[in-house]
Amino acid sequence: MKWKLIAGVLLLTGIAVLSGCGGGSDSSGSASTTAVISLAVTSSSTPTIGGINIEFYLPAGVSVVTDSSTTTPKTISSTALVTGSALDAVTNKLIVGSYYSDTRLVRIAVSNVDAGFSPGEYARLTCVVAPGVTFGQSEIAALPYSTFQVFDTSSNNITSSSSLTPTFTLK
Repeated sequence: MKWKLIAGVLLLTGIAVLSGCGGGSDSSGSASTTAVISLAVTSSSTPTIGGINIEFYLPAGVSVVTDSSTTTPKTISSTALVTGSALDAVTNKLIVGSYYSDTRLVRIAVSNVDAGFSPGEYARLTCVVAPGVTFGQSEIAALPYSTFQVFDTSSNNITSSSSLTPTFTLK
C-alpha cells in the first residue's frame, strides 16, 4: 500500500511538471537550448511611446513556451515574455504575447499610456531552440516581421512620423 501511494504521488508530480511545458517537442532525446531575443525600437528623434504592436515569424525549430490552453493562438508564458529595460522605471505597464505554433507567428503588444516611455528595449522573449538548429545573432537580426506599429500616449500611430524601426538582438 505504501509503495502504491509513493508511486501515485510520483506519477502525479511528473504529470504536473510536464503539463507546464509548451512550444515544440523534441523526440531526439537531445536537450533543447534557449535563446533570449531583445526587442527594441530605435528612432532618430525621441518620441514618447505609449504602445507597440509587432508580429514576426520564428524560424523552423524555434518556439516559445506558452500556457497550457488548447486554444489557438496560445498565450506566451509570463516567464518567457518580459518587459525590456526601456520600461524598467515605468509603472502601469502591460505586455502580452501570443504564439501560433503552426506558422511560428509571434504577436507582442506593450503598453503604457500614463507617461509613456522612450525608444529602447521594450521586450525580452525567451525562445526554445531545438537540437541541431542554429539560432544566433545573424538569424535573429533577419527575423521577418509582418506588422510593426508604434503609438503615442494618445493612441496616435507615430510609426512613420517618428522614423521608428524595430531591432532584434541576441541577449
